[in-house]
Amino acid sequence: YLVFEAQGPLPDAVISTWGRIWEFFEQNPQIQRRYATDYEAYTGPESVAVYIGVR
Repeated sequence: YLVFEAQGPLPDAVISTWGRIWEFFEQNPQIQRRYATDYEAYTGPESVAVYIGVR
């Protein structure tokens, strides 16, 4: 997994994190997503970690 973390008011932090994730994979085509096991872990009232499955 690659983990993308964010702090800030929800849901804005989650939305911006997904934008960063899509941008990361556009800029790093050598890293392939699995599209099978992504998940979001809410680690606090204004904290989230998005886990992205990769090959």
